[in-house]
Amino acid sequence: SNILDSFFKFITKFGNTNTIFIIAFLFLIIKRNFSSFVLSFLALITPAIMFIIKSIIARERPNILRIIEIGGYSFPSGHSMISMSMYGMLIYLCYKKIKNKYIKWIICSLLGILILSIGLSRVYLGVHYEGSRNRSRI
Repeated sequence: SNILDSFFKFITKFGNTNTIFIIAFLFLIIKRNFSSFVLSFLALITPAIMFIIKSIIARERPNILRIIEIGGYSFPSGHSMISMSMYGMLIYLCYKKIKNKYIKWIICSLLGILILSIGLSRVYLGVHYEGSRNRSRI
């Protein structure tokens, strides 16, 4: 549906490399501490590792039912990998640094839902395979 298409197009933007770079850069400017350095390091190193793995596996993207067009190889999902590293680290930092348990669990839960939603958005948008029945190269 158009509503779901729009929703998942919006959600997938949170996993774009540019979005992740902006988030890391903002943390670096605002906080200027070790945690913001770690986030910046993850924002730089994760895409590099992803590119190497994609080059080795070289799994093509699905050819049918694409809602968006994107180039490159399918596996591993760059959006999912980058989101997991960045938002996963934010979950860890929130868990360790936020004292109010209600705020901590709300933020951690929302970030966890965001990670899962980004991964789901890539399958919904037709740029990644769903589940094990489509394992042609693994």
